Amino acid sequence: MVAAGSLQKANCYLITGTAVNRSGKLVLNADIFGRIYDANNNPAMMNRTRLGAIDKCRPAKAPLS
Repeated sequence: MVAAGSLQKANCYLITGTAVNRSGKLVLNADIFGRIYDANNNPAMMNRTRLGAIDKCRPAKAPLS
């Protein structure tokens, strides 16, 4: 988060992924954890691993092999 009037620049990342719920139950408010690296494979957010959350993740319709 960059505050108004700050000299820090903001960095934006577009993150995509797929969540597969194999539990057979509805999952609510699931946290997403991961790491972000730049094009040179350097960590972009070193002190943060929680990237966001998924409101609802319904069970998968068929088992994945």
